[in-house]
Amino acid sequence: MQIMKNKLSNILLILLSTFAFTSCGETKDTKEAVVNDMISLMEETASALASGDKDAIAELDEKSIALQERAKALGIDPKDLSTIPAELQTKMQEAGKQMMQDAMDKALEGIGNK
Repeated sequence: MQIMKNKLSNILLILLSTFAFTSCGETKDTKEAVVNDMISLMEETASALASGDKDAIAELDEKSIALQERAKALGIDPKDLSTIPAELQTKMQEAGKQMMQDAMDKALEGIGNK
């Protein structure tokens, strides 16, 4: 049971770190580029969670930290869709839903194997 709690904690940490954009930084990025990178990160995270690849999950966590800085610098807050260009809002929502679904499927798979 403790192993399952640890797995679920790790999955939730990845999910939260993707959305917790609280760092600051300077960049010449565009909002569109950062949002597209956020979507790619969510898709990669969903894939890593589905496969259970711990190394990929750790690498994606590091990428999310750098992405947090870029997003903050541009005033992007994934919790507030008004900060995301309208044409990318739906795509981001879909990627987030897929990542959450893959995380839950992986967590439930672990419970079913116990």
